[in-house]
Amino acid sequence: MLGIPVIALATVDAGTVGSAMLAGVAIHVYRDLDEAAEKLVKKVKTYEPRESYHQKYLAVFARYEKLYQAVRGLME
Repeated sequence: MLGIPVIALATVDAGTVGSAMLAGVAIHVYRDLDEAAEKLVKKVKTYEPRESYHQKYLAVFARYEKLYQAVRGLME
């Protein structure tokens, strides 16, 4: 749908890992975010985009945008 690869991570709580990375950099446990990610982020799988799905999404999104503009005044 997005047209870009999506990487699944081993953790279900990415926000916590991100906070730990920032804290680790701030207190000099890690040199930078790249090093912190190397140590803390474990990639499980990469989902490659399917162009046909992306094109279908773009078509539906274009219809949504047109509909939104048509009813926008009713929502104010």
